[in-house]
Amino acid sequence: MNEKIDTNNLKLLKNLHILVVEDDIDLLVDIQATIEIFCKHVYTAINGKEALEIMDKSPVDMIISDYVMPFMDGYELCKLIRLSNKNIPIAIMSNYNDNEKLLKMMPLNLTDYIIKPIGYANLMSVLLNMLQRLEESGLICEQITKDISYHHLSKILKNGEEIILLTKNEVLLLELFLKNKNSLVSNDLIEYNVSRDGLSKQAIKNLIHRLRVKIGKKVIVNIKEMGYMIIYDNE
Repeated sequence: MNEKIDTNNLKLLKNLHILVVEDDIDLLVDIQATIEIFCKHVYTAINGKEALEIMDKSPVDMIISDYVMPFMDGYELCKLIRLSNKNIPIAIMSNYNDNEKLLKMMPLNLTDYIIKPIGYANLMSVLLNMLQRLEESGLICEQITKDISYHHLSKILKNGEEIILLTKNEVLLLELFLKNKNSLVSNDLIEYNVSRDGLSKQAIKNLIHRLRVKIGKKVIVNIKEMGYMIIYDNE
């Protein structure tokens, strides 16, 4: 089924949120029922506009979308998603083997192109390919230092095999840094992403200090009066 990821790794789906976009309600329900066996949550939408509304409000880790839909088709949906997210795995479904559509979609970095009807084995293969894409993109486990790693799906920080507990705000802050590798993260950005109710500069400093203790003091660098930057040390 997949040479790099064994089917046992479907257990990784238990922490994932998957979005299925399909205007055929019967097929949408069937796919949802199958995927729900493995994953944390399945969001459903009947067109691209609904899909974007869901993504704006809810966490989505993978997307399976039909190509032909009313209001906004799969191609337009993927184009808009790729403007802000280059790595999220996307699989496109089509009723027939349309090479022209496939060629049109190739620049959008698809994980899979699925020909209907969709069988159970085919769907499992697609999910495994998506997990592989997440792994290749460093979105399952990310090495921060030689010893410290962050596991995105379980929200766990590890020092070797030792689990380091993180608070909710520490998870939000660490993931913000990891999304902005080699880029400045301003105090305003930290405040917006960690607490919509607002954080004082002192509260941000305290949060940074607690995270530094857990991942290494030299990993997070203070850019005076501007913000912070994460420095990877994998050597």
